[in-house]
Amino acid sequence: MATPSEHLRDLRIDEQVVRYPEQESSPGIYHGPSLRALRSIGFGTDPGANQIPIAVGTIVAPSPGHLFGEHRPLSGWMTEPAAMDALLYASGMLAGHVGRRASLPVSIDQIDFGRLPAFGEPLRVVVKWLTADNEGTGGVMTALLIGQNDDRIAELTGYRIAWLPKAATKLDFGVGL
Repeated sequence: MATPSEHLRDLRIDEQVVRYPEQESSPGIYHGPSLRALRSIGFGTDPGANQIPIAVGTIVAPSPGHLFGEHRPLSGWMTEPAAMDALLYASGMLAGHVGRRASLPVSIDQIDFGRLPAFGEPLRVVVKWLTADNEGTGGVMTALLIGQNDDRIAELTGYRIAWLPKAATKLDFGVGL
């Protein structure tokens, strides 16, 4: 999945604004203002791949200095941490959409980095739900983050999640699931 397929680039999925939970209302996951880079997300199915569930969203890449301080050198970064966090958050949102419950990351088979995004660049995230595991305890996804010129920013292959027990979770990612 080096760049999105033509059918995904042209696929129209309505995206909704992501409202991150506030710390007081979210005992499980809290993202402070510096990590709130996922701006919108929408859910649908991939018509070119057996109707598998997908999520498409927009991430705006902040400067790494936004997290670590502008007094630090901004050269030499391989990735932008808040954009990577937003990629993982979008993946968790797709898992929540598919399983109707919260999940936790288990492993990632491979992470490929492309170019570093420009500060403030709107990035496109495409997450695909590939399969549930045989035991019904989780699933596997791929996720791709691309820049405005279709360059790969990052790609996750074999991203495995595990479901949390339904009774122990409150699913609220800030968009209608």
